[in-house]
Amino acid sequence: MPILRRTGRWAVTSTYALRRRDRAPFLERIFLHVGLEKTGTTTLQVAMAVNRQLLRRYGYVFPEGLDNFSSYHIGLALWAAANSGTVPELRHAAGLTSRKAYDTFLQSYPRQIARELARSGGHTAILSNEHCSSRLGTVAEISKIHQIIAPLARECRVIIYLRRQDELVTSHYSTAVRSGATHEFYFPKGIVWLDYLNLLEMWAQVFGKENLSVRIFEPQQLKDRDLLTDFFSTIGFTRYDELRRPRDQNQSFDRYVLEFLRRFNAHSSIGAESGVNCDRRRVEEALAAITTRECLRPNAEAAAAFLSQFAASNAEVARRFLNREDGVLFARAPLRDQQARLPTLDVDRAIAIAVALWQWQEARLRARMKERSQPPHRSALTRLFHCSFVARCDRLLESND
Repeated sequence: MPILRRTGRWAVTSTYALRRRDRAPFLERIFLHVGLEKTGTTTLQVAMAVNRQLLRRYGYVFPEGLDNFSSYHIGLALWAAANSGTVPELRHAAGLTSRKAYDTFLQSYPRQIARELARSGGHTAILSNEHCSSRLGTVAEISKIHQIIAPLARECRVIIYLRRQDELVTSHYSTAVRSGATHEFYFPKGIVWLDYLNLLEMWAQVFGKENLSVRIFEPQQLKDRDLLTDFFSTIGFTRYDELRRPRDQNQSFDRYVLEFLRRFNAHSSIGAESGVNCDRRRVEEALAAITTRECLRPNAEAAAAFLSQFAASNAEVARRFLNREDGVLFARAPLRDQQARLPTLDVDRAIAIAVALWQWQEARLRARMKERSQPPHRSALTRLFHCSFVARCDRLLESND
């Protein structure tokens, strides 16, 4: 049986959702998709957003979420992790940095989500936010999610995708660099949510083991080897032929572009006073257009050593949550002859990437001028962009002499 723990001031919070306990729920079920990070979550969320009307036609509701976050429900992690100090970057992204704005959000969010679901007229709701698995690290925090959604439906199920830990960490590093990180790649220590057994036990304690849908993020373990098909079949939506399929989101950078961007980050902040630095985002967009498929990959020995610390818990997950007596969770393992593809960058490669960026920017400006029916000219922004990269490439050349 799932449990509910009420701690601190949340024990007496009078929210709209909690006041509905004496009323019949208005949904048959709620599916809560909690990630993990780097398991195609953005692709799934965008797919649900672009198919929102199609889903609604068949009784499935994918709520809008907070302003500027219509494709995923960042509010769930923000609300449940309140005062834990684990979500400062999420608060910044959501524009809730001031104490007043955050307190207003905490008071209104449960009522907002309950009201939207009540008005939907559907039988099933889907909520999705990968930060629920990576930012909520206690049973008490997970229980807060249950407090919001449990009164709204007769059944609440949690969907979680697991990815082999070495592959997940490698992909996570790429995202970190794209978010402004400047550190070199290494296998981390002490990341609690990489222990899948502990993670699943916490969610099972709150929602019930029978209400967990554990999926494996490997092509051979996905239905029809397809993530969208696998996810939508899990929620019982089978009209795959009618789905609009977005392209894969959050494309991984190759090891050269990744190293270029890591060094670029040291000289260009991703942040701005009003939020994200738009110019910095355009650089990332340009790099995405020129990246190859030669992505970062640690050598087999390092990957196997990292995975060894999770061997026992992964086997227990396979037995306990997937009923696999052999204890095999992931079908693939690092190949013994796997050659390392670590981040690297020489001067010639750096200049080639800089030139590609400049050409991308020139093409973008020409397209904009064509749209405005203006004669082409070399703008100050173009000159600044070009000179900036030439200067930095000169410094790279000098440092390698």
